[in-house]
Amino acid sequence: MMIQAVLSNPSHPEYGVATIPFPIPHDQYAHCMELLEALEIGDAVKADCKVEEVYSFFSVLKRTKMLTVNAEELNYLAKRLDSFDTGEAAQFQAMAHKLELFELKDLINLTFLLPAGYGHHRLFRPRRHRPRPLHEPARRQRKRG
Repeated sequence: MMIQAVLSNPSHPEYGVATIPFPIPHDQYAHCMELLEALEIGDAVKADCKVEEVYSFFSVLKRTKMLTVNAEELNYLAKRLDSFDTGEAAQFQAMAHKLELFELKDLINLTFLLPAGYGHHRLFRPRRHRPRPLHEPARRQRKRG
């Protein structure tokens, strides 16, 4: 379990809340969707789930608290984050904080940018040497004879 989210219906807070683990395990998917349907939320397309609380290693996800989100997008984000190694996770956290991202679509987009560019600063570091002239006199030797 990467994320634990407490979700509610923003139109009917009196319906209560459901605590859902993300990414939703395959064997628990139907049960979790039933919990959301009981609150009349969990539409596959609409953002209809209000995030009451988020528990996660990724502190940047605390910014989603009190936002109305799509449960499928939250599940997708959790799957993307679950695939990160320690370095990618740290880089995701740092960039999300720096860019002040809080919407799910922006956080999802960030997950696609980081792994491809991870370590790019090492690949494109300019060399620190003096360029040699094409015809450097010290390298040419005349045959005397």
